[in-house]
Amino acid sequence: MNREASQQPHCVCIYDCARAELSGIAEVKSFHDEEILLISSYGEISVEGECLKIDSFSVETGKISIAGKITGLLYYEKHPVVKGGIFSRRGTK
Repeated sequence: MNREASQQPHCVCIYDCARAELSGIAEVKSFHDEEILLISSYGEISVEGECLKIDSFSVETGKISIAGKITGLLYYEKHPVVKGGIFSRRGTK
């Protein structure tokens, strides 16, 4: 993860559901016209919509600009991997 981007403040601005500008972004994990998956210090961020495209992204500043019809934005928190959850005990007594 880009150390500089992860230490910057994180901000999201969405304009008329047609453009989004985000800061504090360390990496673009994946992208296509219906979803762009980003990595920030807060975890993964999914920008969902139609005809999405990345207008600009700077690794140095951690800023990204996305255009298209934006229908959703989801945060996926960073959680530690927990092994041996409740379903791993099924069938044992």
